[in-house]
Amino acid sequence: MPKNIRGYGQIEIYSRKSSKGYRRLNGFLKQFMIGSIKTAYSFYDRADYLPFNYGERQLSSILCPALSKLTQTVFMEVPLDRVLLHKNQRRIKNKIRKGWVDYTCQYGSPPIDYFIEVKHSWNCCWKDSVSQDPNKKWQSVVNQLNTVKGQVKNWSSNIGSMRIAVLFLIHYSNNKTINGFSFSQMQNQHDKVIGGMKKKPNWSALLFLHKKYHEPYEPGKFIPAISWYAFAYSIQKN
Repeated sequence: MPKNIRGYGQIEIYSRKSSKGYRRLNGFLKQFMIGSIKTAYSFYDRADYLPFNYGERQLSSILCPALSKLTQTVFMEVPLDRVLLHKNQRRIKNKIRKGWVDYTCQYGSPPIDYFIEVKHSWNCCWKDSVSQDPNKKWQSVVNQLNTVKGQVKNWSSNIGSMRIAVLFLIHYSNNKTINGFSFSQMQNQHDKVIGGMKKKPNWSALLFLHKKYHEPYEPGKFIPAISWYAFAYSIQKN
C-alpha cells in the first residue's frame, strides 16, 4: 500500500532484497529519493519550476543536496579506474582506463561506500507501450557501473562498497488525462517499464506527486508521477 507523505504525495517502495546490507540500502535509497523530491519541491516554491524537468545534468541540483544531508561525505564526479568490457559485458583482462562516477558517498555506522550512477528519462502515460529511451538509459547505467574497479583510492570503509545504478524516470501526461490518473494506474506504468528491462532492478519506488506539483514541463503536458529504479550490488575490494 502506498504511504502518504503530507504535502508531497504518495510513495510506495518495492524491494527484492531482505539481507542486512540490503535493508540498510533500502533505507538509504528511500531517504535519498524523498530528500531529492523535497529539495525539488522547495526549489519549485521559490523559482516556480522543477529542476528534474530538464535532464540528467540538472538532477545534481536536487540529488547532491539530498545526499549531503543524508550521508557523512559526498563526492561528485569521482575519478577512479574502470575496466574495459567485451560486447558481452565480460571484463577484458588487464585493460584499465580512467573514468568517473556521478556520486560517491559514505552512509551508516559503520559506514559503507556507495558508488552511484544516475540516468534520466521520460515515459508517456497515455500510450499503451513504453518508449525505448528508458530501457536504453537503464541498460547504459547498469553497464557503466559494471566497469567500476574496486574502490576509490584512499576512500574505503571497513565493511565494503556497493555499486548503485539509478534511473530517474518522469511519467508525463497531457492536460486531457491528468485528472484521470490514479496511483494504481501509475503502478501499471511503473511495472510496464520494468517489464522491458533486461536486467531487473532489485529496488524501485513510485512517487505520485502532490497535485500542486503536477506542473506543465511544457505547454499542455503535466507530470503525475516519478519512478526510481535501482540495481545495487557489492564491489569486491581489489
